[in-house]
Amino acid sequence: GIARHKAFDALRRTGRHHNDVALDEALEMPHAQESPAESVNRKQVTSLTQQALKTLSREHQEVLRLVFYEELSYEEIAELLSIPTNTVKTRMYYAKQRLKHQLKQFGQGERV
Repeated sequence: GIARHKAFDALRRTGRHHNDVALDEALEMPHAQESPAESVNRKQVTSLTQQALKTLSREHQEVLRLVFYEELSYEEIAELLSIPTNTVKTRMYYAKQRLKHQLKQFGQGERV
């Protein structure tokens, strides 16, 4: 859905430019040429995303950060964490499923 895609886009966008910033801080960074309405919407999406991320396990948060923020491949993450590539894929799958579920709940049934 829209909110989920915006959240993941924010993670990708900030990952390319702010490697020394924490994940939740990166989500809060302002974007160039953003209208006031877009800014409010982004802040709402950011808040919901931060809340949803906090509900995930440490392993799920880590794999999301490495994929979307650090832009590492599954193979690179597997090597970094000393785990099989399939474990990375499984963690990523369940992390996205749980994040999607949480965003739906926080959005009070709004399509995510």
